[in-house]
Amino acid sequence: MDPNNERAVFGTIADEATSEGSSQYFLITPKLLADLKYNRRITVLCVFNGEYVNTPHEEWNIGTFIQRRRQLKAAA
Repeated sequence: MDPNNERAVFGTIADEATSEGSSQYFLITPKLLADLKYNRRITVLCVFNGEYVNTPHEEWNIGTFIQRRRQLKAAA
């Protein structure tokens, strides 16, 4: 799916999933675009699984990831 349609579909799912009385949704994807719009009623769970994730000599750190993302955003 191209980025424009991916954003449109994600926005529709997010709006529907967070409206009053809505059902619960699970979105499973190999990737998401940066800077998608979320709101306080959305919970994001990231599952990293695969051959190259968390090799014995390195550990994935969410704090480092968030800090780096903020630095990149500030530099832009």
